[in-house]
Amino acid sequence: MASLTYIMSMARDALIAQSAGTAITGENVSNASTPGYVRRSARLESMPLDGGTRGVGGGVHFAGVDRAFERFAYRAVVRESGHREAAAARHGALNALEGALVPPGAPTLGDRLDAVLGAFETLSSKADDPTARASVAAAAAELAAGFQAAADTLDQSRSDLLQRAQGVAVEVNRALEGIARLNAELGTTPAHDAGRPALLDQRDELVRAVGGAVDVSVLYDDLGRATLLSAGSTLVEGNRAATVTVAEDANRNLQITYSNGGHGTDVTAKLAGGSLAGIAQARDLDIPALANALDALAFDFASAVNAAHTAGYGLDGGTGRALFTAKDGTALTTQAGAAHAIALNPLVAANHDAIAAAALPGDLPGGSDVAVAIGQLSHQPISALGTPTENYSAMMGLLGTALHQAGQALDLRNATLGQAEQRRQSASGVSLEEEMVNLTRYQRAFEAAMRVLKTADEMLGTLIREL
Repeated sequence: MASLTYIMSMARDALIAQSAGTAITGENVSNASTPGYVRRSARLESMPLDGGTRGVGGGVHFAGVDRAFERFAYRAVVRESGHREAAAARHGALNALEGALVPPGAPTLGDRLDAVLGAFETLSSKADDPTARASVAAAAAELAAGFQAAADTLDQSRSDLLQRAQGVAVEVNRALEGIARLNAELGTTPAHDAGRPALLDQRDELVRAVGGAVDVSVLYDDLGRATLLSAGSTLVEGNRAATVTVAEDANRNLQITYSNGGHGTDVTAKLAGGSLAGIAQARDLDIPALANALDALAFDFASAVNAAHTAGYGLDGGTGRALFTAKDGTALTTQAGAAHAIALNPLVAANHDAIAAAALPGDLPGGSDVAVAIGQLSHQPISALGTPTENYSAMMGLLGTALHQAGQALDLRNATLGQAEQRRQSASGVSLEEEMVNLTRYQRAFEAAMRVLKTADEMLGTLIREL
C-alpha cells in the first residue's frame, strides 16, 4: 500500500509540474509580441529514488521558473540602441532644420540673392524709373529679412534642442530611479518567487531606455541587481541612482552632468552614444557651422554690394551711402552676427532716390554704371568660395553633407541594431512553433500522469476491498 501511495504522490507532483509548464507556455504565447518580454520555461527536476526529504521515491517536481536571458546578447542590444538613437537624434534635428530653412514653395535665400542682383540689372536700363528703384529696395529688404529669419531659425533650433535634451534627461532620471527601486526589490525577492521574472523584464526595459539616451555598460550581481556605468561614472549602484542634468555652459553649448552624492561630473565630451550625444552634435557642431556660413554669406554679399553702392550717386545727388547696414543704421563691420544684424539702410528705405545707380554726378539722372556693376556680381566672386550663388550653395552644402552623413549613420545603426536584436531574439525571444510543441508535450505528460494516478487509485481501491 505504501508503494501505491508513493506512486500517487509521484503522479500528483507530475500533474503539478506539467500544469506549471502548461501555464508558463501559455504566458509565453500571450506575450510573444510584448516588448522586452523574455521567454520563460518551467524548471522540472527529478526526485531522488530514495525519497529524499520529501519522502517521495523518484518522479518529477516543479522547482521554479527559468528566464532565457542572455547577458552578452542583451548588452549588445543596449550598446547598439545607444548608437542608433544618437544617429536618429542628429538626423531628425538636421532634417527638421532643412525643412525650416527651405520651406516648400517659399523663396530661398539663393532666390532672394538673385532677386537683388536682378533688380539692379533692371535698374541699369532705367535708372530714373521710380518703380525700378522701389523693386531694388523691396528685394534688398526681403533679402535682409530672409537672412534674419534664417538666423532666427538656427537660434530657435538650438533652443528647441536644449529643451528636448532636458526632456530626455527627465526621462533618464525616471528610468534610473526605477532601476534603483527594482534593485532594492530584487535584493529581497526570493529566486523562486513567481513574480521575479517580471521584475527582471522591467529592469531590462529601463536599462535599455537609459542606454538609448546615454551610452552605458551594465553589470549584474547574483541577485539580479544592475549596476550602470557611463562615461567613467556610476549611474546606478544598488538602490542609489545618480541624476542627469542638461544645461548650457558659458559658450551656450550643452553641458551634460552626472550628479551622485552631491558631486557633479561634466560628461558632455565623453558621450559617444545615446540621443543626448546626437542632440549635442547637431546643436553644438552642425548648427553653429551653418550659422557661421550664414553670417559669412550675409557679410560678404553686403560688403560686395556696399563697396559698389557707396562709390555711386543716388538720384538725389548723394553718395557714400551703403545699401545694407545694421538694423540701427550703423555700418556692418564684422561677420559675427551679420545675418541677425543685416537690414536695408533706413535712409534708402525712406528715400528710394538714395539708391546709387550712377558712377558720377554728371551722369545723373540716367547714369547706370554702378547698377550694372552690382548686377554683374552674380558672375563675380564675393569670397574665396566664389559667386553669391556658389557661396549659398556651399552653405547649404554644409547642411546637406551633415544630413547625408547622419542618414548613412542611421542606416548603418539600424542594421547593426537589427542584427543585435536578432541575436537577442534567438536567445530570449518566443517562438510560437516551439511553444506549441512544448504545450503538446506538457499536455501529453499531464495525461500520462493522470493515467498513472487513476491506475494507482483503482489498484488501491481493489486492495482495500479485498482486505
